[in-house]
Amino acid sequence: MELCSYVDDGAPVFANLGRRVGRHRYELPGGARLRVADLPAGTHGFKDLRRGSDLITTPAGIVRVASVVDLLRIADASRSKSAYREALAYQAVLDVIEASRRPRPQDDRSPAEKIDAALRRRTPIRT
Repeated sequence: MELCSYVDDGAPVFANLGRRVGRHRYELPGGARLRVADLPAGTHGFKDLRRGSDLITTPAGIVRVASVVDLLRIADASRSKSAYREALAYQAVLDVIEASRRPRPQDDRSPAEKIDAALRRRTPIRT
């Protein structure tokens, strides 16, 4: 998990969360790792991420979360081992959001007819 801090040295802000295992890294209860970044890859820092961010209510309080577009931007610019998979996942989320916003054509078939039609459609496989 990575947090972007808007203070000069955000690491001390999170010191009570868990054991420090690096300059800006902490191990949280349960084994999760937390990294505090002042400038995540592909961004210009906290103010840049704040523009598209959303507020999420959690049991512990309200948390500001980067937008999916910003997360995709970070993954695209990252050199981590999992960055490519993360970028694919964020792009898939954006694709689903876009598809859900498009109007669907009128389809008067019954659910059973739709299922039958889908089952008859096959993807050609070269042998």
